[in-house]
Amino acid sequence: MATTDVEGRIVQGGRAKAYRPLAASTRQHAIRAGIEAYRAADFFEAHELLEPAWMGTRDLAEREALQGLIKLAAAYVHAVRGNPLGVAKNLDGASLRLRRSLAGSGPPATIGIDVAALADAIDARRAELGRVAVAEADTSSSRRRVAVALLAAVPPPALVPLP
Repeated sequence: MATTDVEGRIVQGGRAKAYRPLAASTRQHAIRAGIEAYRAADFFEAHELLEPAWMGTRDLAEREALQGLIKLAAAYVHAVRGNPLGVAKNLDGASLRLRRSLAGSGPPATIGIDVAALADAIDARRAELGRVAVAEADTSSSRRRVAVALLAAVPPPALVPLP
């Protein structure tokens, strides 16, 4: 369960965060829709669909896991736009959030995917990203070329369903 401040807001990472309660069934629908958009490579839409689910739960592990997915989707919005720095920053945030969702004192988040495997896949891509970004920085590449190189070398990780 989440910590709240004197005004009843969710406190996450030492800061007050948005909380707009959603019924569990509505959150699960938003999560499924966000995952489907991500799998269809509509990363911006995935980000948008997952946000209400994140803001709609008080469970800190679930909030961290959903923020991890949101950051992952944002990373690939930046990849499509040819922005390696945006990819790196958001992959870092995604990995951090997903790992926090697993390390809490309560039960792990149940968002329908293997969070640990996803965090590992993100970390592998983070390592590869440094190599790609350096190679592309050495050329006078267009954003389009950088985007193609990023997506080829650092493809979006699969969201593996739980057994």
